[in-house]
Amino acid sequence: MREAIAHVIHEEHKMDVLQADNAARALDLCKSHIPALVLLETLMPGLDTFAAAADMRQLRPQAKIAILTRHGHVELFRRARQQRLNGFILKEDSPEELGYAIRTMLRGGFYTPPSMSSELLDHSDPIDPIESLTPREKSELILCAQGYTMKEIASVLHISVKTSLFGWRPVLAHTHRSKTNSAALLDRAVSQE
Repeated sequence: MREAIAHVIHEEHKMDVLQADNAARALDLCKSHIPALVLLETLMPGLDTFAAAADMRQLRPQAKIAILTRHGHVELFRRARQQRLNGFILKEDSPEELGYAIRTMLRGGFYTPPSMSSELLDHSDPIDPIESLTPREKSELILCAQGYTMKEIASVLHISVKTSLFGWRPVLAHTHRSKTNSAALLDRAVSQE
């Protein structure tokens, strides 16, 4: 299975494919390379897959990281969303669907397998947007609510303005870019501090 997926990625997307037998080795590869895309299996030996994904996100924030699994469980999908990963790919999907998933993620979208659509609708508990923010995103949100500009936020948090602006894309996505939702989100973030 792994070889077939590597073949699709290499042939269709002209990307070099590096493979690891465990999450710790995958993390080491992220340290020594700059991946555009990382696919992590849910049951890799060693580090917890989601912990490894969080470490990779810190190390390589521009990398697209997705879960690759044969288990289409809603709970795993929700963890992938809460950890701000870029996709949830089922191993059983066709090579064409895998290609579509990769294109979606490389363009900055989140890939959801079509076969899970009805199951996800059945479990449509809304994800709390504040809970899904990283500590840095929460800090940015609070500083923004206090009237800081993006440049001032970047200075206070010791990050670049570009990083600060990049961090706001997920926040705005959670609020659906609505002024009412954004204001409510800011109020909630400040009250939780």
